[in-house]
Amino acid sequence: MSDRNRTFGFTPSRLGTIALVSLYLPQPAFADSFEQIQQACREAARPQVQTCMQTKQGTGDRESNLAACRNSAKPFVHACVQRAVQRTTIAKPAPAAPKADSGGVPKDAVTLPAVFVAPPRSIADITAILDKEKPDAAKIAKLKADADVVPPKSASATDLAQLYYDRGNARALLGRNKEALADGLKGLEVGKGAMPFHQLYRIRQFVGMQYNAAGDPKQAVSMLQSMIREADQLGRKGGLINPSRMIVSTLIGMGDVSQADAYARRVTAVVQEARSSPLPGWRSSYAIYGTGWESDADSARALIFEARGQYREAEAAFKRAEAFRRALLKYLDKFDYPPPPEQILLAADMDLLSIARVKAKQNRLSEAEADARRALLEVLKIQGKYNPRTPQFVIGLASILIEQGRYQDAEKLARSALEIQRTLGMADGTPATASTLSQLGAVLVLQRRAGEAAGTYAQLDKAIAQWEPQRRDVFLLNGSRITALYASGQVEAGIAAAQELVKK
Repeated sequence: MSDRNRTFGFTPSRLGTIALVSLYLPQPAFADSFEQIQQACREAARPQVQTCMQTKQGTGDRESNLAACRNSAKPFVHACVQRAVQRTTIAKPAPAAPKADSGGVPKDAVTLPAVFVAPPRSIADITAILDKEKPDAAKIAKLKADADVVPPKSASATDLAQLYYDRGNARALLGRNKEALADGLKGLEVGKGAMPFHQLYRIRQFVGMQYNAAGDPKQAVSMLQSMIREADQLGRKGGLINPSRMIVSTLIGMGDVSQADAYARRVTAVVQEARSSPLPGWRSSYAIYGTGWESDADSARALIFEARGQYREAEAAFKRAEAFRRALLKYLDKFDYPPPPEQILLAADMDLLSIARVKAKQNRLSEAEADARRALLEVLKIQGKYNPRTPQFVIGLASILIEQGRYQDAEKLARSALEIQRTLGMADGTPATASTLSQLGAVLVLQRRAGEAAGTYAQLDKAIAQWEPQRRDVFLLNGSRITALYASGQVEAGIAAAQELVKK
């Protein structure tokens, strides 16, 4: 065999099979194997190496010259491989939504029916569950204790960062968002350089969420963008997906649907790359995390569809997101830092509640109620009534009942949500409790109970008096207007304003 053919270790027969590659390199036909792509690109670089070797004739020893020439060809080979990989990422379509699978689901979780079953025209079953459960003083005391843990002076940087993160989560559950944000930022400060990427990533994600909860979406976007930049720089492109999806939600809340759409498209593109790439790292990561990534991509698309009034498309995308989220349970034991199964189920139930919301916007109120009921019942079975996240699902169902004109049932649910929040020690000025008060005030207005509505809005005004002026004004825009209209005797205008508030 000639030295020329030994340059990259190819035999004449193997060269014949890939002769066309040097002319049309590299084509998707070679995308099934990363090794094939590398081999083809090395072959394409062979003329460059040969030319280099010819220029070095008569100087130095052959092995040293060959090593130097191969090294000079590496940028060409790298660029060639990158082009080939990029071409393959458009070849594989999105997978079908997973079918229902009980693997990893807690035994007391609600079984979700595959077909629509009309809900009863009563919430007696739900109120019976809510009324039956009594506060667990020990659990509530532990949650409050976790929120007030004092960091030990002798803790390592890693342990201290984790403690701030855990304490911040407990404070966030109690609506103490500013304190939770401070803990998250402190965790980042002490953990930088001491904690692995995945743990710091989770703390940054938490900080982004707390900026949002504290009413500072611009800082939330800034933090999430820093996560994206770091993941990109470190070659951990899977780390771009969830922050980008969170930015989509934040930007929509800020009214910037156009920029949100750009991020949603980026999520889709990165997931497409992960799904189709022949790169070994992408393949192994997608095999573990891909189900969650697909859920994030569908959720981002759904949010854009909903923001643009494309409710049918949003419904389909939310359904796929929910299905992928539930399917993720079976892969948790392979995660580097797996979240608890209950957290994944809660995210899936949030998707189900979103499905209910977009169905209600299509005036399919019975179907919307059925979905909202299932989401609430699953949350009640898995985490119980006295959990800081339960009121969101209670209010979600109440909103649909208001759309149906079932104001008394909606009032019962709103009062139940308020009782949960106050029992847990969540102040009326926290965003979650303030939203519940606003919902309660709206439903009282709709029942023409002016005195009670005015009293509820007075509680709300007092509770959020310490908020930043701009944030307070935006929050109060609808509620204060309703109260003013009703108090001035403009009952019909007040009812119309309340109905508009519920729709929003």
